[in-house]
Amino acid sequence: MEKAKSISVLAFLRSLQAARGCINALVDDLKAHGLTEHPDPVSLQVSLTLDQQVDELFTPYLAGSSYIDSETRNLEELYSSLLFKFTIFHASPPVPNLRSSLLMTCAVPQEEAPLDLHGFLGQVRQRASRIGT
Repeated sequence: MEKAKSISVLAFLRSLQAARGCINALVDDLKAHGLTEHPDPVSLQVSLTLDQQVDELFTPYLAGSSYIDSETRNLEELYSSLLFKFTIFHASPPVPNLRSSLLMTCAVPQEEAPLDLHGFLGQVRQRASRIGT
């Protein structure tokens, strides 16, 4: 667990989840099939003892709010990495494309701006058809 914790919070959380799942499956098998000396299912007292031991095994990792704190740190790391990609994407200069260049060539000075939207759209269509031919 310490090795996973040194790699990242996500590795630690996934290792903890995998370890708990495997140990719970092992304990369930032990309860159902018993021990090698006694192949019958285990008694209620042995079953409760096994459950208690599993809980005590993971108490240092799940006690209090340590697990929630680890999940919170993991979400913060994931969010900041996604935000970093978003910031880098928007910080780079935009790549001009046909649509943006078409809109820039159709821009009309403010004094000559059409009064209605339909007239402006008509001018855009006319200029687009001239560019397309």
